[in-house]
Amino acid sequence: MEPQKKKLKLEEHTDTDTVDNHHLAFHQFRAEKTILVNPQSKLIAVVGKFPSDPDSQGVIVAEKQPLTESSLSSMFSSDTKVTKSFQNDVYSQYILSCSGGVGEVKVTSVYPATEAHVKKYSEQSMVMVQETPNDYQTITKPFIDNNPLSVDWVYNILEGRSEVERVVYNDPDPDVGFVLLPDMKWDQGILENLYMLAVVHKRGILSLRELNAEHLPLLRNVLHKGKEMIREKYGLPAEELHCYLHYQPSYYHLHMHFSHLKYNAPRIFIGQSHLLDEVIDNIQLDSQYYAKRTISFIVKRDRPLFQCFQKHRP
Repeated sequence: MEPQKKKLKLEEHTDTDTVDNHHLAFHQFRAEKTILVNPQSKLIAVVGKFPSDPDSQGVIVAEKQPLTESSLSSMFSSDTKVTKSFQNDVYSQYILSCSGGVGEVKVTSVYPATEAHVKKYSEQSMVMVQETPNDYQTITKPFIDNNPLSVDWVYNILEGRSEVERVVYNDPDPDVGFVLLPDMKWDQGILENLYMLAVVHKRGILSLRELNAEHLPLLRNVLHKGKEMIREKYGLPAEELHCYLHYQPSYYHLHMHFSHLKYNAPRIFIGQSHLLDEVIDNIQLDSQYYAKRTISFIVKRDRPLFQCFQKHRP
């Protein structure tokens, strides 16, 4: 029985001693190599050593704690330092330096907000809708026409009234031109979080449904020039980029998204996004490809568009 007792004592001592020593000397840890950066999880992992044990290496994984309702009191405290990033129509963005262990927080403000804004940002269950060409003509298009959402903030960008300093590239051509700028969701701090917005100058193209062969020069220009400008500005090669359109889009003025392949971008999944390369190929095969096909899309259950589908379908 004695050897077993000694073994148990040794294990207890080793585990406790290791944890305590690393805790006490944590400020001495020397990171030698970063092995993982995950912007979505706000996590970083590094390899390094403690000076007290130079023959052993350690892996340290650091992760930020999520914001909770208890964080709000620190965010909205009078002690919070607020730095304004930009403002465009009802949208603005700030960096808040908060006390109470919350730290730095990026905040997007929508003010004044309509009920449509409230629903957009609310947590809701999702549903899949199969939209036939007839559905688009009899349900979706009338809904868009009768419920116009303001795109004044888009026109502010296109006409140089807002966010001028954020624009990375502007091709002013009225037919194939576009403006390229960081999306509000990217603070430009971490390259793996890259999320860019390309907004076309040409007006009247509501969404993917209306694209045809006439628009191929525009689509090709956005795809190729957008990738080129991102490579020049951020050093990111084209093969590390997604370029896609959302359907349904969040607003009805044609725009595309560029995001880093490592970034879990909003609505990047099947049923929400369409790769621009494939959109171009499909239109080359059939100019009316998107006017004639059934398109599936994901929508929040209480969105008015889904309610229209429920009303018009048996």
